[in-house]
Amino acid sequence: MPVPIGRDCPLRTNEKVVVYCAYMQQTIAIRHLAFDDLGLIDPILRSRGYDIVYQDSWNLDRERVEGADLVVFLGGPISVNDTAEYPFLAQEVSLAS
Repeated sequence: MPVPIGRDCPLRTNEKVVVYCAYMQQTIAIRHLAFDDLGLIDPILRSRGYDIVYQDSWNLDRERVEGADLVVFLGGPISVNDTAEYPFLAQEVSLAS
């Protein structure tokens, strides 16, 4: 049986319409600092039925990231050019390409 999305579902046009979703879509937010978050994007995604999971770039679960419906790479003080100093970035770059 489908799971109801909730009152914030964007597909709901009026109070007489009930919208169901087969599953909750998953967003993986890859962060480079432990305190990073999606900020203003978070409530928008949640209102559209996305479950949000944070993954630290230095401890990625590649299989989980590849299975997500949406992947967001958050910014940070390091770049793709810093793979010599931060070897874990190579896996992240591989996922993004």
